[in-house]
Amino acid sequence: MTFFSSQGAGMTTSTVMYIPAVPTTIPNKAYIQRQLEAFIKGVPPSDYPQDVIPEIGNKGVAVESDIVGETARRAMGLAEA
Repeated sequence: MTFFSSQGAGMTTSTVMYIPAVPTTIPNKAYIQRQLEAFIKGVPPSDYPQDVIPEIGNKGVAVESDIVGETARRAMGLAEA
């Protein structure tokens, strides 16, 4: 599930929050793999606008070591589902 801000008032992308709430299926596993690759690179996943500045290296941006707990690591593709 993804929530978008309906109050976006500027020329930039609004904040997006992922809530992993999907069954473990082959298509969903493939999406998680693509999303993980984008996360590691610090770029948006392929189903989001690609014309944004990569976040990697910015202060406070999550890195793999920030993803703790088995459920969180599975949701991000960092552990087997």
